[in-house]
Amino acid sequence: MTYDITPDIEARIDLLASRSRGESTNNFNYNNGDITVRRDNAYLPANILALMVANNLQTISVGRLNPETGINYNTSKNHYYRLAGGLTGSFLDGWTWDVGANYTYALAENYGEDNRIQANWALALDPVRAPDGRIVCRSTLTNPNNGCQPANIFGEGALSQAVVDYVTGTSFQRAFSRSINVNANVTGELGATWAGPIKVASGVEFRKDSTNQKSDPISDINGWRQGTFASYRGEVKVWEVYGEASLPLARDAAFAESIDLDLAARFVDYSTSGSTDVWKAGLNWAFNRHVRLRSTYSKDFRAPKLDDLFSASSLRAGTTVIDPTTNRTANINTLAGGNPDLKPEVAHTFTAGVVLQPSFAPRLQFSADYFDIELKDAITVPSAQQVVDRCFAGDQTFCAGVTRDASGQITQVQVTSFNTQVLKTRGFDFEGSYSLPLDSFQDTWGGDLTFRVVATYVDRLLTSTGETTVDTAGQLQGGFATPHWRGVGTIMYANGPLNLRALFNYVGSGKYDNNYGPLDISKNDYPAYLYTDLTAQYDVTESTQVYAKVENLFDKDPPLIANGTITIASSSGSNFYDLRGRFFGFGVRYRW
Repeated sequence: MTYDITPDIEARIDLLASRSRGESTNNFNYNNGDITVRRDNAYLPANILALMVANNLQTISVGRLNPETGINYNTSKNHYYRLAGGLTGSFLDGWTWDVGANYTYALAENYGEDNRIQANWALALDPVRAPDGRIVCRSTLTNPNNGCQPANIFGEGALSQAVVDYVTGTSFQRAFSRSINVNANVTGELGATWAGPIKVASGVEFRKDSTNQKSDPISDINGWRQGTFASYRGEVKVWEVYGEASLPLARDAAFAESIDLDLAARFVDYSTSGSTDVWKAGLNWAFNRHVRLRSTYSKDFRAPKLDDLFSASSLRAGTTVIDPTTNRTANINTLAGGNPDLKPEVAHTFTAGVVLQPSFAPRLQFSADYFDIELKDAITVPSAQQVVDRCFAGDQTFCAGVTRDASGQITQVQVTSFNTQVLKTRGFDFEGSYSLPLDSFQDTWGGDLTFRVVATYVDRLLTSTGETTVDTAGQLQGGFATPHWRGVGTIMYANGPLNLRALFNYVGSGKYDNNYGPLDISKNDYPAYLYTDLTAQYDVTESTQVYAKVENLFDKDPPLIANGTITIASSSGSNFYDLRGRFFGFGVRYRW
């Protein structure tokens, strides 16, 4: 809602509210070979006991699906409310100002039914015979009132209801987030150069973000098998002051139609990570209306988010990694969480490009831009496999996050956010368009054809931790992976109320992993993909429009790329492909 207080002052207020609920199943509380069965297990079948004795085995490792404990059933609820308001006005000649404030409140709830209590399950898995002949948990012999129920894991349906009740429950998490933002800005012209007025903008802003996550007591000690979110809270306060200016250096000169210098600077102070400055300098040089050069150089900054800093460690089960030391798979737990020692990310970015609109083809526009970015202290959350692989490559930063048991088997991998990476990338962005009136071919033909192409070529994408450097340009999976080439092309036809469009989405060829050779994986190279979408819309009246569309016209299936580890191939192993298949849509739009 807006309201004109005076001809020069406008008030505004915005309210946004949303609620959502999602339900999903996960899987059984399975064990993938990590149950240790001792020789004195009270439920041990005689034939297995005999084999253990014959082979002088005191323990064996067992895997089990555990269908008796049910399938994990997860429910999430989200509530979001935002209230914003402000004033906008003008003063003097050509100056404008605005002040504003907003308040945001969000609540996220997560419940995990039929979750497994890991400590109880560990006790239940060790049944022995008491002196009186009863089968009890070994822990009950020394703590008779601990309530442990001995579990018989041999045979389908062998777990009793008493055991199920003892080892399962419902985990929950309620996360509250609040944000307050107040800002003031002013824009106008501050004098002039020989080439024109100097346009300026400046402002100040204050933000306060806070979060408070409350979880059940078992979650607080990472005690559930899945969906464990421990309680935590945190707060960040930010002050920012900025200024921008556009300085004209030339107008209608012999060597340039126009030259403009754009400058910007910002000072920020975070209660968690201290203060810094960021800035940008850019130059636009138009030789004439057909050729224009542009370039920028900037220092950029991103502070860690609340979750990056304060989120409590959470334990998740069921991740599979390949241990390079043994070349065998291991089923592990992953430990993720915030890192209060995180520092801000700092980047330096250089871009340079040309924009062309040649006189011999006035309907043609083309631009090409080179970019070179170096990001230091990048905040990243590596995958478990990346942690294991880089530890194997000799990076001790990652080795600190790999836990092994007495036999040398990987049992847990820490995937916490950290600052130790440097990212470097460079490449080119291209954009071109051409419009063609059809009556230029035949007077009776109506409408216009428009062709447009946007493409990016990434030459390199380096991730370095000081001891290892990985280039993921041309790679199809992984946190920073991207094909060398990606692009989108469109052909549009417009004739009065009728509009037709064909869209072509190109995903370049690439490798599963640039570091893999023929002895590491059987299929490492994947071809380029091209998807085709068609859209048609027709304006029946000024207020009514009908439309139809088909996406992935040729129903092109995504490639099967290893998902997480090379033990599983699926269509979701990469983010660049369409997983849905051919999709049709029809509809009516009405405006009033």
